[in-house]
Amino acid sequence: MRTWILQKWQGYARAVLLFGLVFNAIIFWRPTVDVFNLVKVTSLWITGIVSLAIWVIWAAERGAWLPRMRLFWAAGAFLAAVLLATLFSQDVGLSFIGLYHRYGGFLPFALYAAIGLTLVGLYWERPDRLKEIPWAITVACIIMTPLTLWQATKIQCTGNGPFCIPWRDSNGQPPSFPVGTMGNSNFAGGFMAMAVPMFLYVVLTAKGTVLRIVMAVLFVADLLALWFTQTRGAFIAVGVSFLVAAFLYRDKLPRWVRLLAAAGAVGAVLLAVEVLVHPGTKTAPGLFAHAGAFSPFRTGTFQDRGYYWITALRIFRHHPVLGTGPDTYYANYPLFRLAKDGAKLGLTITDKPHNIFLEYASNSGILGIGTYLTLVGLALAYGYRRVRQLEGTARLLLVSFMTTLVAYLANQFFSIDVPPLAVMGWVALAGVAVLADPGAVAAREAIAAARSAQGPKGMRKKKKVPGARSAAPYGGTRVLRQGQTRWLVHILAGVVALVAIAIGVRPFWADHLAHDGQQAQANQASLAVVRSTYLHAAAFQPLEPSYLSLAGSLDEAQAQSAQDPAARASSFNAALVRYRRALMLQPENVFYVMNIARVYTSWGSTDVSKYTAADTWWQRAVTQDPTDWQVHTQYANMLASWVAAAPTDAALRDKTVGQMMSVVRIKPQDAATWINIAKIYLLGGKDSEAKAAATTALTIDPKNTDAKAVLVSATATSGANPGAASATASSAGG
Repeated sequence: MRTWILQKWQGYARAVLLFGLVFNAIIFWRPTVDVFNLVKVTSLWITGIVSLAIWVIWAAERGAWLPRMRLFWAAGAFLAAVLLATLFSQDVGLSFIGLYHRYGGFLPFALYAAIGLTLVGLYWERPDRLKEIPWAITVACIIMTPLTLWQATKIQCTGNGPFCIPWRDSNGQPPSFPVGTMGNSNFAGGFMAMAVPMFLYVVLTAKGTVLRIVMAVLFVADLLALWFTQTRGAFIAVGVSFLVAAFLYRDKLPRWVRLLAAAGAVGAVLLAVEVLVHPGTKTAPGLFAHAGAFSPFRTGTFQDRGYYWITALRIFRHHPVLGTGPDTYYANYPLFRLAKDGAKLGLTITDKPHNIFLEYASNSGILGIGTYLTLVGLALAYGYRRVRQLEGTARLLLVSFMTTLVAYLANQFFSIDVPPLAVMGWVALAGVAVLADPGAVAAREAIAAARSAQGPKGMRKKKKVPGARSAAPYGGTRVLRQGQTRWLVHILAGVVALVAIAIGVRPFWADHLAHDGQQAQANQASLAVVRSTYLHAAAFQPLEPSYLSLAGSLDEAQAQSAQDPAARASSFNAALVRYRRALMLQPENVFYVMNIARVYTSWGSTDVSKYTAADTWWQRAVTQDPTDWQVHTQYANMLASWVAAAPTDAALRDKTVGQMMSVVRIKPQDAATWINIAKIYLLGGKDSEAKAAATTALTIDPKNTDAKAVLVSATATSGANPGAASATASSAGG
């Protein structure tokens, strides 16, 4: 048993780890609500824990663990900062596991770090074997490429198989750009960009002319697939990684190549300044300002990114030490965003700042961003120092890991750290640590010196068989401990791994149950069965509020269609119970606040007393999202409905007009709200104010018949029938 562990288990751990890196990149699973990222992080959880447990058993048996590596201290400091930010988070549970669909909490961070640790433990004594990592990433790209190119043809499958996704965007149309196996073109392009250095390493080191040609063709196809994703951050990442590679190989490159690389870098910077800043002009040059949706020069999303980044900086300014907690940007974004952001985007609330540096700053403060920059800076510094001491494939391997890390940083300057991208950053860090960390290098040199000093003395010479290759014992790694098998350590590692896996797959199974509920609801199953399925999912993953919200929406819909007042009240109360429980899990989530406000608003149509509670909850919603014109509009519509039920309440009319004025202050061109303001004024007998509001609406929308009708009523003589005015005003908010 002991011999088997010593000889084989390192290979098993490497195989599981490599499989996990490939599988997480290519897997998606339709029988879950979150088709992409949940199954990816779950696959990383399983393979990461299994490979870590196997490595622990193997290392314990041979009595050799890890060298004293400097990057371990930097990585530990970063994880400690994230842990502190989690413990002092606005929402500890959320910061621990991460936001649904994103998974940027402390636990996923610890998982990625554990994968990096396992990689270091498996490869630090034999760094030449690190070439397996680029091959694994290349295999993932080779699998992704055909699907991405197929999606680029706009062919949509219509079957019900688990790997057939009739993907649609927010408008119900096929996505503009291929999403690959990632569910988002930015994520697909980002992964491919990070993989470019490793894929190129495989091409350059492939043995045999035929294999090299095949891999080169596949590399070109991968670049073509990357182009079709139209991910500008990925294009920048590839360009920066090539520039860094040229810098690291500047002693080997011809002078004209170095000059060309320098000119390209300067040109890229000037182009970026012209497109983004365009000094001296209000808009970008015509080529960029009027670029089509399929052009890499389109600038429409740059403004949105700017909003996200400014908001992250404002959050950081208010929470500078530990931030607000991992994955809590979504909760603070509505409160801290710019007024023009709320006017433009409304309830399109981003959950990430689309920049990992600003995300670390806002979520974990100066401690988080400071320790992360230290970790990355040390890794690149050690790599730069070491790369000049290496030659041949060893140097190329180190450069591939360094440029992968650079590509990751460049791409994530514009993107989101979802699991398949986040793990690439940690894999690149681990690869650089193995090859370049002074502690690992010194440990390998000490081992080599000890073996050299020992020499052949006391060793029995084996008869050499012609043509046979001599294999190093235990795969070229050392065995320092002799004695009996360490069963206690092995059993403990196995039990801990099994428990961790059992706990880690619960979110995946809960999401599968929620998907079953959605399918049952679509197939018009009984509401009791659907509700039970959603609540079963919520019980399986009690920290996730989405499933409670799904159950609440079911009760809310049932209440709205109920004719019996008692049944209606019962269903509304049931919906409120689910929504309140969801809100308890994420108290800063404005959508969960609006769910409760909406229930009371609907209930108020048959029970006017409920409008008071609706008013309270809508006030809370606008307090959490003060610059959002859509939240203010829904609040104003509720007040307008209340006015229709109590038309003689002057104070209520004034409050309604005040809320509608809040809407038009945020979004002055909202003709519908101006019309509603005119109707409320008309109801209160304020004809001149109603006339002014209706005139403003017609200025915005000259053909609006509703505004014309209100204007006619407002300009009528004082002897006009007030009942007609009341009838007109009662439709405000409709």
